[in-house]
Amino acid sequence: MSTVDVPPTSTLPVAQYLRASSEHQQFSTTNQRQALALYATANGFQVVQTYIDEAKSGLVLKHRPGLQQLLRDVVSDSVPYKAILVYDVSRWGRFLDSDESAHYEFVCKSSGVPVHYCAEVFGNDSSMPNLIMKAVKRSMAGEYSRELSAKVACGLERLVRNGFRSGSVPGYGLRRLLLAADGSRKQQLKLHERKSLASDRVVYELGPPDEVQCVRDIYKMFIEKRMNYVSIARTLNEGGVPTVCKNGRWTHVAVRTILSRAKYTGALVYNRTTQRLQGPTHNLPKSEWIVVPDVFEAIVDQTTYERAQAIRFDQIWNRSDADLLDRLRVVLRKCGRLSSDILMQNLEAPSATTCRTRFGSLMKAYELIGYRPRIAATVELRTRLRSLRKRLIDDLAALFPKELTLVDHGKQLRTYLRHRTGLKVCVRACRSIVRQQGGARWVVEPYIKENRWITLLALLNSNNTKFEKFVLLSGIPFRGKITVGLKDGLVKSGSKLTDLRRFLNVLDEMRIRRRTKIRAI
Repeated sequence: MSTVDVPPTSTLPVAQYLRASSEHQQFSTTNQRQALALYATANGFQVVQTYIDEAKSGLVLKHRPGLQQLLRDVVSDSVPYKAILVYDVSRWGRFLDSDESAHYEFVCKSSGVPVHYCAEVFGNDSSMPNLIMKAVKRSMAGEYSRELSAKVACGLERLVRNGFRSGSVPGYGLRRLLLAADGSRKQQLKLHERKSLASDRVVYELGPPDEVQCVRDIYKMFIEKRMNYVSIARTLNEGGVPTVCKNGRWTHVAVRTILSRAKYTGALVYNRTTQRLQGPTHNLPKSEWIVVPDVFEAIVDQTTYERAQAIRFDQIWNRSDADLLDRLRVVLRKCGRLSSDILMQNLEAPSATTCRTRFGSLMKAYELIGYRPRIAATVELRTRLRSLRKRLIDDLAALFPKELTLVDHGKQLRTYLRHRTGLKVCVRACRSIVRQQGGARWVVEPYIKENRWITLLALLNSNNTKFEKFVLLSGIPFRGKITVGLKDGLVKSGSKLTDLRRFLNVLDEMRIRRRTKIRAI
């Protein structure tokens, strides 16, 4: 978010960046704005533009639109200001890697727009004592986040051990009850409702009687009738039993969740997963879980729950590999083919999840029984493209280590390259297809998020075994999958690379053209 004012001609125009992690923080944007106004007046500055990140953590850049917009404006060289005012180093960011904070500041400084910290004890020049103090402050800002994360984790663990809910959704058959500080009942919280007082506490209680009975029926069908997840979900849907699933229908995942959660025995379970400091989520081993039994009224007793877990365990681990493979062969002879849906529909067949757990992947299980589905070739090609793309990105990052940085956010986001100026470059591996009319064609599958990024199209050979051509584009102005040839407008509009060692030169030329276009606008 940014706002613009008109400066008087006698003062130096500057921008200000304001950030607060929450509305209750002592360094609120209002307090920061007042402090920066005093600093600007004392130094002959006039604030002409404001960038704000309200209720945004300083740990990462991707959730801070205000700072992102500031960096984009600075790199464009078309800003109406000559400096940036920030309250202190922590408002600029609490990045865990102090080099990241320094990098964003350097991007501004190299574009002729230095950053001024207005409430720090060090000066805003390049003298050695001030540079050392600034580096220490950056490290302290990140360390504060680490310490706060550890304290919050300990506090949540203490609350759970005292029987209070910590962050999770209650689930089908349960509801959240709000308690006052003295333990008296206040009200039942609805979906998306939160407590308003820090001293209040939240516990679980039983939900509507029909939901409670449904949970007990699910356990009964699974234990006594030995119905699998899919069969139970089908029975519930045919009976018109309401559910909280998004599409209004029961799924095998919803049934499995109810059968695997110890909370239905009245226990609180905490620390199944961890996500510290806005990093990726990790599953934790069962030995690290925190289980507090008999906190609220149970829907099923402990014996029933343990019987269900024994059956679930038996389905996966107490059968030999040979037994599971024989069951797959039986289903294959009966149905003529295999798929995840077919396995779920057959009561005696191992599920797709079981096959992945025991054999590493569903395709590996198919291979062990001599079955090759039609989709196998597609899966192999996709795996090969993923491997080739990763190798290409690694090679580019190694070829220009001072100019390009490899950014990997984990499994849920695609890896991309970031130029030293902050420019993002995505790499798309484009598979080759054969057409009867002749002529080479490639499949381009753009991601909406990356449409405006600099894009490197890596075109594979006819066997899809290696890259044979490279085209650098300033962006892809469309959505959806298309096929292109060398004579198509999209490819002709880009810059062809015969040697990857020219990648950086072509990228710089394209960046300059972009900057010139922005100035013209």
